[in-house]
Amino acid sequence: MKRFTVFLIGFVGTLFGESAELMQAERRLVANPDDERALYNVGVLAFREGDIQKASDAFSCLKPRCENGHIECARAEHVFYNAGNAEMKLEKYAEAEKSFEAVLRYNPNNGHAREKRDLARLLQQQKQQQKQQQEQPREEQNQQQKTEKQQQEQQSSQDQKEQQPQAKQEQQKEQQESSQKSEQNTKENKGQKQKGEQQKEEEGTAAHLGSDREQNEKKFTTADKQFLCKIDQLDRQGNQELTRYQVECMKGQDARYNW
Repeated sequence: MKRFTVFLIGFVGTLFGESAELMQAERRLVANPDDERALYNVGVLAFREGDIQKASDAFSCLKPRCENGHIECARAEHVFYNAGNAEMKLEKYAEAEKSFEAVLRYNPNNGHAREKRDLARLLQQQKQQQKQQQEQPREEQNQQQKTEKQQQEQQSSQDQKEQQPQAKQEQQKEQQESSQKSEQNTKENKGQKQKGEQQKEEEGTAAHLGSDREQNEKKFTTADKQFLCKIDQLDRQGNQELTRYQVECMKGQDARYNW
């Protein structure tokens, strides 16, 4: 009933620009929505004038009434046959196949309905194949994109794995260089420390030797002062004796033999 109401609203809005016969049929339908003959006439006249959608809507509204037995079989056969033709025009092949199949239920000897049913079935299969063919490149494209994405992820994972050993090697190299540098600094500090200790030791030794020298000098001066004075006195006495000897020699030559 809802669909029928929508149909009425739809064709009431398009009353102008239609043939007088169709307008008259539509007015009768608006006046009496249960008028099945007026609804059928609207479908037929709309189909003739090229308004296939309006015709399909009119016949679709009559289908339930046929199935419920409100319309006799002869007229029901025409309703489904015309509905199938309109649905074929709209390329609704699945619905058209069902409509022509219903015609054969009312009249199994209707050869035109059988031919159109088979045609609708064939066109439906072709339509599905075309749809699949259209979707297949899209699926292939999606699959290709998915494959490329997986390859990129694998390549990225492989790059990360390759970078990890390289980074580890660089880290080990940096640690080794840092260790060598630290060891070298330790050796230099140790050498400087040893050098400083040696210098301090030499300075201490020199200071000790200087102190010993001073002490020895002090000790020598104190201990041997009298001895040196005595030696000095003896030198003086010796010089005096020598002088006297020279004087005696000057007095005579014989003097020298007396000694």
